[in-house]
Amino acid sequence: MACDCLAEDVQVTTRLGIVRGRRVSTEPSGSVDMFLGIPYAQPPVGSHRFQRPRQSRAWAGVRDVTSFGAACPQLPAPPPCWHLRAEEDCLNLNVYSPTVREGKSSLLPVMVWIHGGGYRLGSGAYSSGIPLASRGVVVVTLNYRMDALGFLSTEDDACPGNFGLLDQIMALQWVRDNIDSFHGNPNQSGVSLSPWAVGQALDPVPPAQWARRLAQKVGCTRDRSQALLTCLQPCQWTTSSTPAPSC
Repeated sequence: MACDCLAEDVQVTTRLGIVRGRRVSTEPSGSVDMFLGIPYAQPPVGSHRFQRPRQSRAWAGVRDVTSFGAACPQLPAPPPCWHLRAEEDCLNLNVYSPTVREGKSSLLPVMVWIHGGGYRLGSGAYSSGIPLASRGVVVVTLNYRMDALGFLSTEDDACPGNFGLLDQIMALQWVRDNIDSFHGNPNQSGVSLSPWAVGQALDPVPPAQWARRLAQKVGCTRDRSQALLTCLQPCQWTTSSTPAPSC
């Protein structure tokens, strides 16, 4: 159990800039430092939709990371009780680090949690890393693009697909490069990931066929893959949205 009633600010310097998170008390007498919504890639919007992720740019000053970033678009949308907004600018991660006493230099093991949901729904904010962090493990949770935004493919160079998996790889690269700033050992880490990717690979419907079905639904009836992709990139992702489930 954690209590943020007496939370205090804590700052960490990463390779891209300084972040300001929160230190919360945990039972019985410890504390955990939380850094929420840290960007690990640039926003995959506009002409960068359906493209490989690009490393986040450095920033000046101190970046506030005391609240969760946006979840990635999903259908149905997150229910209101989850208190999450969904936007395409969603490639962010969360770090939960045990508070380390001054003078202690040893790094801690790291666990990266990649949420399940069939590559159609979910968020790194759904599961708190506090319980594990309070036991001496640095926990990282993350978002990645899902459904069509993450896995659309025309099966050619125009849109090869698997962008959601490439997001995950970029997030892991961020962990490798920055987690020591949060007292984590980049050489002592593991990943918890849904094994659903195997089942998806066995789907009998060709990805390009799915891509053209989606394109037809939003009025993009182009024959060439690049023209189809150019038509899809400016579309609003909410075009086919359905009501969020009740809580």
